[in-house]
Amino acid sequence: YQHSTERHAALPTWLQRYNWRRPHRSLQRKPPVSRLYLEDNLLTTHS
Repeated sequence: YQHSTERHAALPTWLQRYNWRRPHRSLQRKPPVSRLYLEDNLLTTHS
C-alpha cells in the first residue's frame, strides 16, 4: 500500500475473507467464525 488510508480501506474486505470465508484445516475446512455459534446471536450483523 502507498498510504495507510489505502490499507485502512482494504481491511474490512480482508477481515471478511479471513474470518468468514477462509477454510481452516484444523476446523475441518470450515471458516474460523464457525466456532462462534452465531445462529443464537440476536445481535449479529452478518448473514
